[in-house]
Amino acid sequence: MPRPLQSLCDQWYCPCCAGFWIALVLHALTGFWTLPDLENLPSFVGVLREPVAWTLDALATATLIYAAILKIKAIGLPAMKARMMKAAFPKSAYQAQLQDK
Repeated sequence: MPRPLQSLCDQWYCPCCAGFWIALVLHALTGFWTLPDLENLPSFVGVLREPVAWTLDALATATLIYAAILKIKAIGLPAMKARMMKAAFPKSAYQAQLQDK
């Protein structure tokens, strides 16, 4: 694959990078703004006003996506540990009984 496509493919594994590109595409298709105030950037930005606004909005969306993923993982980790400990308990109890005999 060409280097730019290879880099884009590698970035899909990063939730923040994928969120950025998805936000850009969704904004282009729907016109939805995560931060509506970015739509009215000052005129001194000039010609770059729209690309800068889109980029900042996509970065904000990617940050929110990444924060949500971190929150989901933070909730899921204790639940996963508890399940693993519950599964390991009968095994350790059985091994303790065998050692006592």
